[in-house]
Amino acid sequence: MHNTGVGPYPMHRDIEGCTLLTVHERLHHKNVIAKSRANDALKMASKIYNESKDQTRLIETIMLLLADVPHDPLLSAKPENIASVLGLCSLGILMHHDSTGMQAREIAERGEGVMILRISGGLDAPKWNIELFNTWAEYEDFLRPLLETSNFVAGKSSTLL
Repeated sequence: MHNTGVGPYPMHRDIEGCTLLTVHERLHHKNVIAKSRANDALKMASKIYNESKDQTRLIETIMLLLADVPHDPLLSAKPENIASVLGLCSLGILMHHDSTGMQAREIAERGEGVMILRISGGLDAPKWNIELFNTWAEYEDFLRPLLETSNFVAGKSSTLL
């Protein structure tokens, strides 16, 4: 795992595919969805989403994974597998959201752009919002003012699947 940006925000485009950022408070994780594996990632994310009890429960799972809280059945999983599960859970939320689902799928399939799942609140009442950027240029426009006015901390990143 490596960090190639400031806080949760990468500064350089990953040429392998699109970027998926999962952020909760000061915890964050970056996954790269390789264009060559996008269809597999979309299928696996959809399966995880469909097997979950509900969206809120899946968000709670993501929050626990971000915090490195031991979570059954991942207690004996390797860190890179946990990172992939975290990314697939986040992708499942993005692609099954009514207003962003189709756009999230298209970003993953094109292998370009940035998707952000931003979670706030605690396990008892989590809230989330989604930000999608179809191109790296759109993302840079979003990022520019943040870099000028904010302080960030390093996070974790991995390649999905």
